[in-house]
Amino acid sequence: MRGGNSTESARPPTPHNPNETRPMAKPRDREPKTKACAACGRPTVVAYRVRRTAAAVWEFVCPDCLERVKSGNPHYAYGGTWKGERH
Repeated sequence: MRGGNSTESARPPTPHNPNETRPMAKPRDREPKTKACAACGRPTVVAYRVRRTAAAVWEFVCPDCLERVKSGNPHYAYGGTWKGERH
């Protein structure tokens, strides 16, 4: 036995065998999450993180309101997409 270090006795991880079958993931049986649109207030499963005023506050807007928010708006900035079905 060398040194008594507990990490020396640990086995290395086993590589994945491509011929081995893995258990299938359970299907989701819950409703997707929603966010309220900052412009119209309706719940949405897909929301866009945007800045729409000079206040530099990030808000989430629905796809329907996104076009109205960004057309001709000098303060508009895109900050990502939120999807409720991924969470």
